[in-house]
Amino acid sequence: MLDDQDRRTLESLERHLAATDPGFAARMRGTAPRPRFPLLPVLLLVLFALVPIVSLLFGPAAALTTILAGLAGIGIVGLVRRRRLGSPGD
Repeated sequence: MLDDQDRRTLESLERHLAATDPGFAARMRGTAPRPRFPLLPVLLLVLFALVPIVSLLFGPAAALTTILAGLAGIGIVGLVRRRRLGSPGD
């Protein structure tokens, strides 16, 4: 067990750590948010793999439509994430 002075010193260190590096303190407490799934890179990889297949099966017009739909989906995901986090200009 810690004596009172050591306990106060430890509490002071914990408060200082929480004030100077809240992310690290949250990770140590186990309350840090989980990392997000890398949705945008996965969408880009799926789009990269899907376009040649669509192009071979259905032609260049379908490939262009796939590219535009994929980019629109990626843009929507980006806007939703930006709105959820709050943009710096707001």
